Amino acid sequence: MSKIGSFDYPDTQMGTLLKALDTLVTTFHGEAKEETNFASAIGHKNTKSGGYIQKVADLRRYGFIEKGRFVATTNGKKIIHPLSPQEKNSTLDECINEINYFVNFK
Repeated sequence: MSKIGSFDYPDTQMGTLLKALDTLVTTFHGEAKEETNFASAIGHKNTKSGGYIQKVADLRRYGFIEKGRFVATTNGKKIIHPLSPQEKNSTLDECINEINYFVNFK
């Protein structure tokens, strides 16, 4: 995680995370049973690369996937398959507000 002062914030761009989340929800129906398959599907050759590890960590920090598993959270699923544009926006806001750095600048 990068820092501004004493506050941490995710390194991966939101668009990149949403593409990975979309792959998990759409291609894997919300759960990747094999990490290597998920890594390959989001453009990584293996699960040991720094870029892949950072992306997964940021997906977890925003609360898009469960900790310790490759399962989309309820919020992650709502973002990819919202009932309305308002639901998507409010769920994204909720996830972003979980990051301490962003909360401190409200």
